[in-house]
Amino acid sequence: MKHVVLLRFITSFLLMATIHGCSQQSQQVINSPCATLTTNAQIKPSANLSLVFGNDAIQAAIGAVAGRLIKQPDSSTPSLTTSGTEAALGAAKANGKNPTVSDITALETYLREDIIPTVKQNPTCNFVIASPARPYVGIEKLFLRKIGDKKFPMIGIANTGPAEAKAHIVIHQLLDDREHSNASIDTIIGPGQRRTISWPDDKLPISDIDSGKTALTIIVAISYPLESETAPILHREAWRYDHAANEFYSVPLK
Repeated sequence: MKHVVLLRFITSFLLMATIHGCSQQSQQVINSPCATLTTNAQIKPSANLSLVFGNDAIQAAIGAVAGRLIKQPDSSTPSLTTSGTEAALGAAKANGKNPTVSDITALETYLREDIIPTVKQNPTCNFVIASPARPYVGIEKLFLRKIGDKKFPMIGIANTGPAEAKAHIVIHQLLDDREHSNASIDTIIGPGQRRTISWPDDKLPISDIDSGKTALTIIVAISYPLESETAPILHREAWRYDHAANEFYSVPLK
């Protein structure tokens, strides 16, 4: 029990340590509460939450929690958690992301145990997501692009972090859940940059895919090393083409 109490104390201390300078320049550490509602306090979510939901979605969650507390200071933690989660899911899905049930549970825990207590203790701070110190490479969208008289799958990826990433990308194409082909690509993505990746496959039955006769699923695995860690970051997603909507949507990995 003592270890649990100590761990929770350390977690709370580390979260408060991420609030950098409740000052408009965010350079000077000032004791909470912040001086005004326009004073910024920075929060650094985990790398996994940033990647799965996107920082815009996490910012939306924090905004929903803070906004509800301003209107209803006596709001319960469960109601605040629900408001934040719904805001994050709406923003994440609008950006083409599809968090799993376990991802949502992790976000709820983060809001309930870290964000909500911090916002309650610092009601005059304007909480913003701090820019990460390392690259965050993720998949933005997949689509079919017509080039000449043929169509090819295209993958849009982005590095939303401030550091360059040397990414290794492995692509698997499945037809009716059986692997049809695979390819690997190495690319360098600068901070804030995007890449659209395509690969030729003359044997891909586009006409059957367009008609819905054959189901096309694409699995994308992105890995990139970090200087501060021995193991690279690995991110995998599966996307299936919906011929009726003429778009890809994220599906659970099998």
